[in-house]
Amino acid sequence: MKHPQKRRRKAKAPAHPIAAYIASQEITQVEMARRIGISPQMLNDVLRGRSQMSGKTMLLVEEATARAVTASDLVAWRPAA
Repeated sequence: MKHPQKRRRKAKAPAHPIAAYIASQEITQVEMARRIGISPQMLNDVLRGRSQMSGKTMLLVEEATARAVTASDLVAWRPAA
């Protein structure tokens, strides 16, 4: 009797710190973008790794999240290869 092969799941990359914060707070990306002061499209591009935040925007993220997400968190995060 043959045993079915188990499919290996690819390891998920760690979530972007802002995405993890959004999920934990149960808010939308649109609301998070409003809190930071950037467009929802810009936030989406950042979360997808297509764009980077300026230092000033990183400081706005710290303020908007009461330092739950820090500039250091954002600098250290790397998208999956």
